[in-house]
Amino acid sequence: MTRYHPSIPTAFFWVNEFPTPLEVVNLFIFLFFIFHFLSIFHFIYFISILFQIFSILNGYFSTRKVT
Repeated sequence: MTRYHPSIPTAFFWVNEFPTPLEVVNLFIFLFFIFHFLSIFHFIYFISILFQIFSILNGYFSTRKVT
């Protein structure tokens, strides 16, 4: 029976065929890296939103007339 390459993690397997331990390990590593990079990009996105908010407040307070 044709099997996937062991380095390619697969969430779907053939019918009545259990995944090998190598496939299970690769699947968990694949999911870990996906969630890891998503969290990194989410953190960068959050920092950029904070930077935009502070820059808007800075422009508001710097152009405000001091009485």
